[in-house]
Amino acid sequence: MLGPLDTHLGGSRLVLQVARAPRVGFRSVIPCPPGGRNFVAVSDVADGICRALELGEPGRAYLLGHRNLRYTELMATIGEVIGLATYTFALPRNLMRAVGAVGSATGVASRRTPRISVAVAGAACDDHYYSAARAVRELVLPQTPLERAIEASWRWLQDSYG
Repeated sequence: MLGPLDTHLGGSRLVLQVARAPRVGFRSVIPCPPGGRNFVAVSDVADGICRALELGEPGRAYLLGHRNLRYTELMATIGEVIGLATYTFALPRNLMRAVGAVGSATGVASRRTPRISVAVAGAACDDHYYSAARAVRELVLPQTPLERAIEASWRWLQDSYG
């Protein structure tokens, strides 16, 4: 989910990653996981939950999503929205999994939750693509352009964290 008020820095962490990426020349260089997932505006999810309570069929599941993107595509889109020229590339799956293994081992040794663990790295290597067609059809789920959700997240991050 992308949008403002992300106090635990879930989707907003991706926006910050692009904003803080090292620059080579005039481009920000952004290594990305090799997988992808479904991204959605947080406001659409909140709206979808309310609509499911009002319009949803009892016992029926609704996927509240929007666009399936590879991480490289998302990071390039974030760069465009926040005004940065980017160079994105997918890390090799084996390297991503190795980073996860190191993170998990470091987490055990330090007794802290690692930012990238074996499980997180594995999930980031896979494609988690879904269709929200049922929710759009039956709940009239809004499909806010991700660019607007990214922009709202970026504004909130700037206001909250400078």
